Amino acid sequence: GTSWLVMSGTWLHFWEMAIEWNPTYFEVGRERWTWDRLWRQQLRFYPFSLAHLIAIPVAVLTLIRSSSRHRSLSFSILSAVYLGWLFQTFFFQHLFDYIHVPELMLAITISMSVISRGIRHLECI
Repeated sequence: GTSWLVMSGTWLHFWEMAIEWNPTYFEVGRERWTWDRLWRQQLRFYPFSLAHLIAIPVAVLTLIRSSSRHRSLSFSILSAVYLGWLFQTFFFQHLFDYIHVPELMLAITISMSVISRGIRHLECI
């Protein structure tokens, strides 16, 4: 990526954006981040935002237990990606709806996976 930026002549523009624009972007983002805006965003995504109530604890437990047991590698990776995306959207991004759609899709995937495993487990009893 860096060599392409240098060879294409866009390195200086990238550097300007990284040094001059990004600090202002982050500063403005912190000023506009409020609990009220977060709450209204969750209401706009309702009922899908409820998936976080299942996905966050499941993802954390999956990563904690993945080191002690032979858990599914793909589910551990999915959990890590979800928690990483969730972290960066809430701490580095603005509260714009489009930024939070991927984390919501990951939360729904994790939640539905756990729910379907629970249903299959109940059917076996």
